[in-house]
Amino acid sequence: RTSTHRTVALPQAPQQKPQNVKTALLQIIRKIKDQAWSWPYVCAVDKNDAPGYYDVIKNPIDLQTMEQRVRKGTHYNSKMALKNDILLMTQNCKTFNPYDPNAENPYWDTAVALEQFLVRNEFLFMETV
Repeated sequence: RTSTHRTVALPQAPQQKPQNVKTALLQIIRKIKDQAWSWPYVCAVDKNDAPGYYDVIKNPIDLQTMEQRVRKGTHYNSKMALKNDILLMTQNCKTFNPYDPNAENPYWDTAVALEQFLVRNEFLFMETV
């Protein structure tokens, strides 16, 4: 006796092609690098410029490292994963350069500017390319 049941495929969200995701992630990184306040995030913190940084910051991240990870194609599987590292980067900056209302702190200011950029550009992180 043969079965009369048919399997019906349920609609699924369109899958993004890996190359499209990679392109989108690289564009986000480029947009951040293009900002005047991005200078502290372009490459890894030099331990000679910031003694003790790697004792305090256990998960360092920078835009160059993110870009390398995107190009390898093995680390980020979504825009949200990239955004999480960007937020980690701002948190690292604020942790190492705490806010002091009585002193200028350009590092803190850049972290705030980056957070504001993320809010204004939330659409960049929508998962459709």
